Amino acid sequence: GMSNQVKGNAVGFGFDVGIFYPFNQNLSLGMRLSDIYSPVFWNSSVENESNQTKGKYSETVPFGMEFGLAYRIDKKVIFALDYVPALYKATYQKVKAGMEATFFDLLILRGGVQNIINDFNDEKYSLGLGLKMANVIEGITIFVDYSYMFEELANTQRFGLGFEF
Repeated sequence: GMSNQVKGNAVGFGFDVGIFYPFNQNLSLGMRLSDIYSPVFWNSSVENESNQTKGKYSETVPFGMEFGLAYRIDKKVIFALDYVPALYKATYQKVKAGMEATFFDLLILRGGVQNIINDFNDEKYSLGLGLKMANVIEGITIFVDYSYMFEELANTQRFGLGFEF
């Protein structure tokens, strides 16, 4: 019953590093190393005292790698295609595709799909919104991003902060 339902919350952060190479004004290549250090801090409980939960604990998200290709359709619209190799036995290769449109050189709208290369129907979809603040600090552009990911168990919201220099 409900007294056996595990309840709780989690909070975490991630540290990623990437490199970006523009071949020309329309075509770019990138690589990202994700979750170089990405701990998640969990807090779980259950009302029924005869059942056990892990309580408070932490774990790290596994390291990842991603390669991407971006094509600028025009000044305000970009199409992207990414490949994620399977680095561990329990993971699959992934292909991602998405588009973003920039308005007033300030607001960025995004949408995408991820296809996991396996025999299951487990595509994931996402929508996002970004805010680009150029030259807040001289020569540095700050990005504040929000995304909503439609996933099979629970939908996920993500926030991001990026710097370009």
